[in-house]
Amino acid sequence: EAEPLYLEAEGIYRQAGQGAGLDLANTLRGLALAYESTGKTDASRSLFEEARALYAKCNVRAGVAECDEKLSPRG
Repeated sequence: EAEPLYLEAEGIYRQAGQGAGLDLANTLRGLALAYESTGKTDASRSLFEEARALYAKCNVRAGVAECDEKLSPRG
């Protein structure tokens, strides 16, 4: 199961601080997808929102677009 690994990576990147923005965004995205696939929609949505903000800050348009799609009512 990927969830424990994503949670461990999330902790590492959060400790690393601002320099880990893109790595943290990618980790949150992966965890959000894992949660989405297991029906944890509230947790998934929250992670996509945070990942979207980080992608926007890092100017990663593809990440922002994917998060927008996941956060849309039909996503």
